[in-house]
Amino acid sequence: MDMSMEPTVRTLMDWLQSQTNHSIMIQKKEDDDLDEVRLQLHEVGYRPDHRSIDGYTEGTALVLHGKGTIVTDLEEAPLPGDSYVIPIAGLTISKASEDGVILRNERAHYALSPDASDRH
Repeated sequence: MDMSMEPTVRTLMDWLQSQTNHSIMIQKKEDDDLDEVRLQLHEVGYRPDHRSIDGYTEGTALVLHGKGTIVTDLEEAPLPGDSYVIPIAGLTISKASEDGVILRNERAHYALSPDASDRH
């Protein structure tokens, strides 16, 4: 882990690590598209600059590892690869509390929160 990571990234990383072994909800709004993912978070990784084939997940990112489902109006589908990537280029956080984190990067807005159905 890069100990010199930006305070914004550290804040997000700390919140995610506090949710390890719990289910979280991730809402991602990009353009006019809203995606929801429910993820049983097992591990949070920091990936240095990376080039991808599709260009979509390249750059430095946080990688959330765990079983997940993509939630749509009609159905739930498995999350491919058991991981979710949040690129951190241009990352800003507008809210961070134990109830969740609201952030944006160069591509999208995100809202991360504990999955209420997972808490007892």
